[in-house]
Amino acid sequence: MEWEPEPKQDMKKERKEYESEFLTRYRNQQKAKPKKRSILLDWKPEPKPKPKPKRNMKKERKVYENEFLTRYRKQQKAKPKKRAIQLEWEPEPKIDRRKERKDYERKYVSKFTKLQKTKLKIAALEQKLRLSQIELEEPKTDRKKERKKYENEFLVRYKKQQKVKPKKKVSKLLTPEPKIDRKKERKDYEKEFLTRYRNQQKAKPKNKISKLLTSDPEPTPEPTPEPTPEPKIDRKKERKDYEKEFLARYRKQQKARPKNKISKLLTPEPKIDRKKERKEYEKEYLSRLKNNL
Repeated sequence: MEWEPEPKQDMKKERKEYESEFLTRYRNQQKAKPKKRSILLDWKPEPKPKPKPKRNMKKERKVYENEFLTRYRKQQKAKPKKRAIQLEWEPEPKIDRRKERKDYERKYVSKFTKLQKTKLKIAALEQKLRLSQIELEEPKTDRKKERKKYENEFLVRYKKQQKVKPKKKVSKLLTPEPKIDRKKERKDYEKEFLTRYRNQQKAKPKNKISKLLTSDPEPTPEPTPEPTPEPKIDRKKERKDYEKEFLARYRKQQKARPKNKISKLLTPEPKIDRKKERKEYEKEYLSRLKNNL
């Protein structure tokens, strides 16, 4: 929002309007009042009021504008600038729920066990204090020693796990699978099929007419059926039929698939109440723990 200067006030006009209104009010009041006698008309002039200092509107406006600009600049600095890259829609990364759940379970179990231990310790201390069996001050635990012991145990366990696990090569993970060119494969297959088909046609023996003529006359020979010529394959017809079948299949697949509309991508997902989910999960997990115990 750009700053627009306030319209200038015409003080002379305002003063004239106010004076006319004041005079009308004053005359009406004078008419309503009863007339005073000559004794009461000992009028004394009132002392003139001191003239008010003139307001310098330009100065005031400049001061106000400076203050407003300082406030506005502070607000602009406080706001983070939205870049053009941030304004573009980016799909959210997929959340690994199993990993999150496992990490959360570990943390929650550690918290729960600590609370249980502290409660048990407090109960034991209360009992001992009642019976006055121990002193109030307990020996301080050496945290550094405990940490070193735990680190050594953890390293031993980690080394055993590393020995058991087979080493996965990075090359296998990084090498992407080659893209299959279906059109090339189809063309190669068609060529191979045609070569096979031609070889089969060449391998078949041809029934020549010369052999039938030179053969010895047999008594009442049965008339041999003449070899019927193979009908020519109409490639154009076959291609058209295949295209029709392919289009029918393609349309069925397209109908079966749900249409991914752009509106679905742009509509923001509803916010998940993490606190509610966590509380419900904690209750379920505690109930499972109690059942297992």
